[in-house]
Parts: sequence; structure tokens; C-alpha cells
Amino acid sequence: MKALSRSLISAAIIAAAGLSTAYADGGYNSSPDGFWYVGYGTGYQYTRFRTTALVDHTFSPIFDPKMNSTSNAWLNNLFIGYGHYTNDGYYYGGEFNLNIANARSLSKQNKMVGTLFQNFTIAASTQWSADLDFLFGHSIGSQNWLGYGKIGVSTTNLKLGYKMTEEGVFVPQQYFSQNYQIYGIIAGLGTRYQFAPGWDVGLEADYTYYPTQAFEQTLPFRAVDPSLSQHATFGFNPYMISAKATISYRF
Repeated sequence: MKALSRSLISAAIIAAAGLSTAYADGGYNSSPDGFWYVGYGTGYQYTRFRTTALVDHTFSPIFDPKMNSTSNAWLNNLFIGYGHYTNDGYYYGGEFNLNIANARSLSKQNKMVGTLFQNFTIAASTQWSADLDFLFGHSIGSQNWLGYGKIGVSTTNLKLGYKMTEEGVFVPQQYFSQNYQIYGIIAGLGTRYQFAPGWDVGLEADYTYYPTQAFEQTLPFRAVDPSLSQHATFGFNPYMISAKATISYRF
């Protein structure tokens, strides 16, 4: 998949170089009419999971870590949008993106509680995200070039897992895994070049921020007493930075 993605983008760039002279008289905004477009992007996504947790037995804090971990993942992107040029070269439009990137994070800490050595593991992952954006820009130099900015709203599915084990205790331990839908904002900058009628290649960089998400779970704490429970409150404050090359078709 990576080799195919790179081959598609390379072919588009080579075609752009070969056709740019022949198409120089047309132009990205040669018509002020609106148009729909669809496209594909590929690149990398850097994700930072900023995690806090408060775990207690009968509401007596025993575990209060602050953990940061990162993930680098290959990004695949599908998008559809609508754009419009004004007569003086200004551009505005709307766009929907679906992003697939398997970002995973694993944080571990341990602590002595009385005479027991407890191990805590927190796992977080996001496999997809989607965003709805407003684009605004202007033609650059030759009318074939567009520079633009974007701002919008984003959502991703966050999978959260927690596990606690104790050395020397051979009974079922504390564990849960659950999915949460979280929401944030996205902003980015990009450029596109029309190398043939209807066809564009481009580059784009985006920053996605999700405000702190608070999740609570209460589960039996069987290692000490089946009648007791362990209460856990987690806070996640992830953000993502991505860079991608794109190819799209207008119709």
C-alpha cells in the first residue's frame, strides 16, 4: 500500500512537470464558477497522547500518574469538496476528509501499595478520524497555483484500555477496554497545482487538537476483597500533526 501510494503521487508529479507548459494558458481559476472535486492523500501522522489518571481504593488515592507517549503512523486520506473562485482570484470552499492512521500508545507505571507491588498499564489508540473544513485562499503567481488555509471541526474514535496486576496475587485482576467518540478542531495550510484540465496535485500540513476528555470507570477490585471497588478517572488530551501529498479531480 505504501509503495502504491508513493507511486501514484510520483506519477502525478511527473505528469505535472510534463504538462505544465502546455497548460499554462488555462489556469486554476480561469473560470469563476464553482466545482466539486474528489481526491486521495497519503503521508504521515504524528500523535501525542497526554494522559492523566487517578485511581483509588474506596476513594483513597493510590495512583496519580501523568504520562505522555507518542505514535507515528502512515496516513491515508479520502476527501470530497466544493470550491469556488471569485473574478479577482480569491478562493473559498468546503471539504470533508476521512483519515485512516493506526496510532497506538502504551504507558506503564508501577507502585508499592503496602506489601504488594502493583503494575498499571494504560493503552490508547485511534484508527480513524474525520473532519469538516472551511477553505480559503488565493491564486499564486501563475493561475495554475493555489495557496490556501483551512479550519474546521474534527472527530476521532479513541479506544482506552486499563489494566492493573499485582505480583504474587493469583486472582482475576482489574481490566477494562472501551471506545469513546471525541471532538476537536483542525487547522491547516496547503498548496495545489493544476497540471491538466480537472487534475490537481498538492501538499498539505494539518494540526488537530482535542480538548481534555474525562472518563470514569468503577470496577471490582478482586485482589483485596470482592466487595470493594476501584474507581478510576482518566483524562486524555491528544493532538495530531500530519503532512500529506494529494491528488484530486474536479468535475
